[in-house]
Amino acid sequence: MKKLLQDRYCNFAVTEIVQKGEAYSYEIHLICKDGDRVQFSSPPCKSVEEAERFRENHIEALENRSYIIDPDMRVKEFFEAWLLEIVKPRASQAVYCAYETAIQYIVKRYGRLRLSLMSEAHIVSILKGAVKCPMIESEFVAEVLRKALKFAKRVGYIPYNPAKDEQLFASWFLADDRLSGLEDMETSGEGRPIWDYGIMVNEYIKELGVDF
Repeated sequence: MKKLLQDRYCNFAVTEIVQKGEAYSYEIHLICKDGDRVQFSSPPCKSVEEAERFRENHIEALENRSYIIDPDMRVKEFFEAWLLEIVKPRASQAVYCAYETAIQYIVKRYGRLRLSLMSEAHIVSILKGAVKCPMIESEFVAEVLRKALKFAKRVGYIPYNPAKDEQLFASWFLADDRLSGLEDMETSGEGRPIWDYGIMVNEYIKELGVDF
């Protein structure tokens, strides 16, 4: 299981582009407050020019603090790590069990989805499903989503918190629920992982035809 960062990086370093076989890539080193360094590899690129564009975009994102840490992290990886590292040390056994039940439900719904692509539409789908489950408290699931994704946004695992909007929770039952089986719709047209944030997430939502 991956160990989560506790705070957003305070500094960074990006290596030069190197060729590995027929692909080109580079590494990103994040420096944390406690001095730890976390290393990530760029996606493999077909040419030096492509790698240079990716590298420039990542440096810009790192400088303006909008870089998404580990964009390939799945919902399952994040929520299970958050439960053990953040919730367990602070909660009683009863509260921990309640969180565990809620997270098991969330993971069952969208465990394979990339966390960085989790949207309001996914939140709505989770809550619509929760209200139909007799063993699940939909309001508690909503609270777990708020807290976990607030942490994810603060540290830099997601570009924004899709569970933040209070109005969304007040009117979620009116939304469309066409996402239940779409865990794998998380790549670009070329089949590459969607690395970046903001406009790509919005385009992804628009592509699904979900209107809020």
